Amino acid sequence: MTSIHTALDALADLMREHQLRADDIAEVDAGLSHMTHVHCAWEYKAQGVTAAQMNLSYGLAVIALDGMAFVDQYREDRCATRKYSTSSSACARTSIRESKRWARLSGTRRA
Repeated sequence: MTSIHTALDALADLMREHQLRADDIAEVDAGLSHMTHVHCAWEYKAQGVTAAQMNLSYGLAVIALDGMAFVDQYREDRCATRKYSTSSSACARTSIRESKRWARLSGTRRA
C-alpha cells in the first residue's frame, strides 16, 4: 500500500540522520490522511503477508527494528512473529491518528 510509504520513509530518514536505533525511540507519532488512516491504521494482528504490507504499525516497527521494510520483512514467518505484533515494544510505541492538516491540504472535509 503506497499510502504508508511516506511515514516509513520519514522514520527511516530520521533514524539514519540521527543515528537512532529502535531502543532510542520513545514514540512515533504519525498524522495521516483520512483514507490512509481508514485503510492502514488498524491494530496489527498476524493475518498474513497482505495484512502486514498494508498495516502502518507493522511497517513502522520493521523500519525501527530492521532499518528497512523490504521483501524479507514481509515473509510469512516474519509477519507472524510476536516481535512485530501490536503488543511488541516497537509496534506499541506508535501513535497513529488522522491529521486535520492533511484534510485541509487535500480539500476533504470530515463531519
